[in-house]
Amino acid sequence: MQFKTLDFKKSVMLVFMLSSFFSCEIKSNLANNITIVINSIDKTSKQPRINMFDTVEISEENGGFLKKKFKVKGKYLTDSSGSVAVKIDPAKICDIYVKGLSASGGTMFMSGRLIDRQEVTIELISYKND
Repeated sequence: MQFKTLDFKKSVMLVFMLSSFFSCEIKSNLANNITIVINSIDKTSKQPRINMFDTVEISEENGGFLKKKFKVKGKYLTDSSGSVAVKIDPAKICDIYVKGLSASGGTMFMSGRLIDRQEVTIELISYKND
């Protein structure tokens, strides 16, 4: 009888610890989101891509040990000035890919490298066939 009560106490303690761990993880992810501003510029002229309305694709790390997996968090359009504001989780690896009319570019940020209200400039390389 004593053996069964000891196992029951251990299992209740284990369930309590796991539930508190996962609830803290969810709260910390929601509270730690930061806003970054992504600007798209032309690589050759170094000028902002005004009125081009490029598509910005944000992917965040989604687990994996040897091979990281990335999940697309969202797709956004740049405004007329060539920029967009996005909320991300700075504790995860963030992959930013910008594609527009006959141009594309991107970069990747490791966890902890981005700060709140940081401006990130992505240079787009034109691939027009002249």
